[in-house]
Amino acid sequence: AIDHYLKLTMADSKKIAVLGSMNPGKLQACQMCFAEWLAAQPSGVGYEVTAAHTESGVSEQPMTIEETTQGAKNRAERALKSKDGASIGIGMESGVFVLEGRYFDFCAVSVFDGSRHCIGISSMFALPPVVAATFQEKGYNQAFKDAGVEPDENGAGVLAQMSAGALSRPKQMKESLMMALLQLHNSSLYS
Repeated sequence: AIDHYLKLTMADSKKIAVLGSMNPGKLQACQMCFAEWLAAQPSGVGYEVTAAHTESGVSEQPMTIEETTQGAKNRAERALKSKDGASIGIGMESGVFVLEGRYFDFCAVSVFDGSRHCIGISSMFALPPVVAATFQEKGYNQAFKDAGVEPDENGAGVLAQMSAGALSRPKQMKESLMMALLQLHNSSLYS
């Protein structure tokens, strides 16, 4: 079981980041991202990451980039408000959108500092046609399960199962968080 607030210290910094989810895969994505970010910039800002339960305020399965991004923004705002002294709130939301008749899975992240949202979008993968045909009716995980792909119970997702571990949901989410942090840490270029 995950404690209501999970702490992950990445540096001797007093900055606090709150992830708006208790999902183990999302927590792992934050851990990987902040560890890589700090390794690349040892004198940079580190964060103590905590997690809090938040609602996305969008449908269970967002079906556009806009709706998915709004879910991430909602989670980030609610996460920041959930902990006194927090510097940033992080919202992660997975979604699906249609391009040229194919369904693509992706992750949107918002890093909210109280005044602006820094948005990151991950790489995307095409859903197998048999999954795309049934996931809206059956649910995402059930559609994959019926196609013979068991969702990973530890948060690695169907990406890990389909790629023999080369890819994973946390790696996909980490990528989108990196893209959001790029804007946060280069604020003069993005103002």
